[in-house]
Amino acid sequence: MQSHLEKFPWLSVSRVPGLEGAFCTPCVLFSCGEGVGGKSDGRGQKAGILVTKPLSRFDDLTGKQGILSAHENKLYHVQSVAAMDEFKKRTATGEGQHDIRSRLDRARQAQVEKNREALLPIIDTLRQNIALRGHRGEDTALVGCSEPAENDGNFRALLRYRIRGGDVALCNHLTGAAANATYLSATIQNELLVVASDLIREKIQKRVREAGCWALIADETMDLQKREQLVVVLRYVSADEDGVLRQREDPVAMLDLVRDVADDCEPHSEKKLSGVTIGDAILRQISKLDLDMSKCVAQCYDGASAMASERVGVAAQILQQAQLAHWMNLSASQAVKVAAIRNAQTVVHEAASLFRTSAKKTAALKQCIENADDTRVTKRQLVSLCETRFLERHTAVVTFRQLFGFVAEALQEIKSWSSATAARSASSLYASMHQFEFVVGLVILENLAGLLLLPV
Repeated sequence: MQSHLEKFPWLSVSRVPGLEGAFCTPCVLFSCGEGVGGKSDGRGQKAGILVTKPLSRFDDLTGKQGILSAHENKLYHVQSVAAMDEFKKRTATGEGQHDIRSRLDRARQAQVEKNREALLPIIDTLRQNIALRGHRGEDTALVGCSEPAENDGNFRALLRYRIRGGDVALCNHLTGAAANATYLSATIQNELLVVASDLIREKIQKRVREAGCWALIADETMDLQKREQLVVVLRYVSADEDGVLRQREDPVAMLDLVRDVADDCEPHSEKKLSGVTIGDAILRQISKLDLDMSKCVAQCYDGASAMASERVGVAAQILQQAQLAHWMNLSASQAVKVAAIRNAQTVVHEAASLFRTSAKKTAALKQCIENADDTRVTKRQLVSLCETRFLERHTAVVTFRQLFGFVAEALQEIKSWSSATAARSASSLYASMHQFEFVVGLVILENLAGLLLLPV
């Protein structure tokens, strides 16, 4: 019993004849009359064990269903403890009398702080950016039980790990909380994630406004569930904590285009994903962020007509609202219409494909690099050429130029292989690489993409 008195300081023992047993001192002295508690607002429940009746059985005191643990989490108990603490404080300091509203406010604040303390480890676990739910068994207990027979998800597994690691606040919360107040349900998980995303979006919104100007990036693709997803990203320059300016690209929205467009279409009509409808969807998201479109100085899309068309595409739609928003990567992409640059890009793409699709050819290239033993060479294999984003091609072009000599050496070796197909491909690429026009085009590609890059 001594250990329980130390763990629950509000607990006291009565030796009065007829009332032998344990009582809750704050609830006996400061409870709110007969209606001490209830399911929703802390009123209407009759006082019983530990308040008007002594606790005389000591076989089930702690744990989620334990009498002492359950009592400690009752709202009327928290209010009684706050009232007793306030009484002791005013008695000791000689403060003037306060009305009942002040007492209730302090009790409510104490409950808020306790709830926040319980939510912190749950929120930290949700921040891991991994799948949360399991196959089955999401209703299994987390405290005082072994791992469930069926996977109940990363979220609950991580919470068990935290408890085993000594997270006392989380353990106390899950031990004493009511079944409808554990904050572990899928609904609560989703609500917490939505709140977190809103806070992040507000932070991005503030930084974009402070930046003064920004660029719009959007791309759409179909996911595994056959939904047409559009991601809206803002690119801007912002100072970090050290005052260093850094380029940032932050996503602010992910839209289901078919569902979003359906809101503007007649029932049972065809839902067309045209440049106008996609542009309207993007503009609605920018409007929700309350950003000034006149500060949008660039827009970046792929080459799809619905996005890039100067007449009916998203680019034209945005340009009506932001006259400075020229499409940067589309303008840069016009360079590949020059034959020499287009051919150079093709050779880089074919060379990367030749080596990256064959382990044997990749090994030959790596062997040439290792034999040179040149510490200035930081790359070990070619990078695939990005088909949609012009700036991403810079890495592929720079890597190819750095490995130019080793690629030529590897191709020279492959030309002597017994495989006619491999030898023929290597011979063709080797000849193309040694054309003066290719070398000029390669250098232009490297410098053009480099001009569009900001230091990160």
